[in-house]
Amino acid sequence: MKIRRMFATFAGLNESKLELKPGLNIIEGANESGKSTWCAFLRAMLYGIPTRERDTKERPAEKNLYRPWSGAPISGRLELEADGREITLERSGTDSAPLRSLRAYTSGGGDAGLTAEDVGEKLTGASREVFERSAFVSSPPLPSGSAELEARILATVSSGDESANAAAAEARLREWQRRLRFNRRGEIPDLENEIDALRREADECRRTADLIDSLEAELREASAREKELEDILKRMGSAESAAARRDLTAAKERLGDIERELRNIEENVLPEECPSTGELRSLEGRVTAERDASAARLRDIDAELSALDRQIFAAVNRAQHAHGALPNKDTLAGRAAAGAQQDLDKAVQFEKSASDRAPRRFTVLAALLGLAAVCCFVLALPVRSIIPVFCGAAAAVSCLVLAVLAVKSARRAKLARESLEKLLKSWDMTSADTLREFIADTASAEARRDECAERRKLAESEPTPAEDELTALTGERGQPLDALRTLASWSERRDVLRSSALRERAKIDALKSSVLAGCTDESEENASEAEVFSGAAREETDTELKDLRLRISGLRSDIARAEGQLNGRDAAIIDEKRGRLSERLADRERRYRAIDMALEALRRAGDELRSRFSPALSAETARILGELTGGKYERVAVSREFRPEAGREASPLRSGAELSRGTSDQLWFALRLAVARTVLPDDTPLILDDAFVTFDDRRTEAALRLLEREAETRQILLFTCHSREAELCAGQHDNVNIVRLSNV
Repeated sequence: MKIRRMFATFAGLNESKLELKPGLNIIEGANESGKSTWCAFLRAMLYGIPTRERDTKERPAEKNLYRPWSGAPISGRLELEADGREITLERSGTDSAPLRSLRAYTSGGGDAGLTAEDVGEKLTGASREVFERSAFVSSPPLPSGSAELEARILATVSSGDESANAAAAEARLREWQRRLRFNRRGEIPDLENEIDALRREADECRRTADLIDSLEAELREASAREKELEDILKRMGSAESAAARRDLTAAKERLGDIERELRNIEENVLPEECPSTGELRSLEGRVTAERDASAARLRDIDAELSALDRQIFAAVNRAQHAHGALPNKDTLAGRAAAGAQQDLDKAVQFEKSASDRAPRRFTVLAALLGLAAVCCFVLALPVRSIIPVFCGAAAAVSCLVLAVLAVKSARRAKLARESLEKLLKSWDMTSADTLREFIADTASAEARRDECAERRKLAESEPTPAEDELTALTGERGQPLDALRTLASWSERRDVLRSSALRERAKIDALKSSVLAGCTDESEENASEAEVFSGAAREETDTELKDLRLRISGLRSDIARAEGQLNGRDAAIIDEKRGRLSERLADRERRYRAIDMALEALRRAGDELRSRFSPALSAETARILGELTGGKYERVAVSREFRPEAGREASPLRSGAELSRGTSDQLWFALRLAVARTVLPDDTPLILDDAFVTFDDRRTEAALRLLEREAETRQILLFTCHSREAELCAGQHDNVNIVRLSNV
């Protein structure tokens, strides 16, 4: 892939353009000229901007960090050459989802077959994480370690094919193993649970079958006993017929007495169309409740009247204490309000006198005339004329008169204020407004008292609905509740008699049925036997038969329920199914153990591959570092976490923290370049953002020679804030393109 042109509206870049060529491109620019912004823009065009990222205390999210300063939405266009085609990428989006939309087309206008999700990986041959940690070199350098990068390096070093990934094989094996068993889930636990469920089901079927046999045996015994008791009761029924005749005669006599008493109450005691007992009791309750409610309302009104009387008496006492003798009015409140109104008129007059501005005006005029007199006398001295003297004298006399008037007016205002304070003090008030409020409150209290008195009269005279019903029933208003209670008692007695009559009639009907059922030739013969059966034996037999029938019904229900639970299931069939599942379980357990053995073998193979991976990457890094340092550092070791160490031939290895800043950056640069050569396709571009800031001139020149050779197969973008890179390459190298940026 080779980038031709970039057009960006991105952070400080406002519709900016950057032209590039194949080979080594040195993009030179001062600080704030947009070098890092162009790098970030290229990465965003290839891989997009994470939309779920949120701002942190250390760094804002990319969608906020690279929002255009002009206020426009983030957008851009990338023109490049890939796989022999000229492709244009155009990205746009919204503030919340920048660069989400992608349009990729070829020079002929056809669809390039790229989407926003896979465009970067298809063009560079690497995911975003691998690209950032291999082809994207910044200062300070970003650590190269990641699980995905390690997997790609292991696959490439071991077999030369990235698809031959031991980690992927291990993941597949573990996925198969998890399908078989993962904690309490998987095929093996499911089979174990199913086998346990079948075992419990077979045991339950056997227990249910045994229970059905036991219940059926008990049902046969109970049915035989039921038939025996029915025969006994049949003999008792015919024997009791004679006794039933005697009971029938007695019941008819009791019914006659009840009916006579009931007719007497209905005809001679209760009025016609008398309400029911419930209605009478309800009326009694409503009359009582309404009378109680009326009494409560009267108490509330009396309490309100007492409060208003206290308020009026307090107002009168206050008015008498402050005003003295009160004017004659129809009511006490009117007298208090009239006295307060007279004092209010006085207070208003006093306030008017106290607020008179005449003293101030007289004082101002006197001061002005005095000033005029002084000016006239001063003017008379140089001109030696009588007119200024005369004017000054007139002004002085006027000033004196106005001063006297001002003093008198001030005295009158003071007397008015003192009188007003004395008047308000007698009322124990602070202003005439509070006296007005007193008058209004007193008048309002009198009006509310009259209203309360009227309401009390209405409450005493107005009848309640329940009282009207009571008057309509008894024919007299104000009837006491005793008469209503007497009616209710007789109504209750009537209801009791009616219930007794119904019971006697039902008993007579039952006795008639019993007598008719027992009318046989043996009835008279068994009359003496009836005396025997009429006691506890008869009741005990009936009770036993009822209990027995309930027991039989319960047994039949239990048998039906047990047969329903069994539902045609057979314990032998369930055991056969459980055997087949046990065979499947044994097969799955054998597979699980086989996968365990395969994972162990894969782990040992992975350890061997890692032992091969580190020397290969270390050797490539050592070759690059030796060229950068002129052979000073010839040994490099790279750990699995991609932490490099460097040393001379006969000296121990040292980490980057133990080396100088420049040498440490050169070690990281060598590692990143070695990683890029190992995992990236040959045509994937390299982007270097101020990677040589700490390099001295000699090592910078060595790094440029190294990049020129690398640029023969891949495009390289070197962003720098120094001019030395361009000077070292100017006019000497055909494969170098120098671009100078202006400040953003």
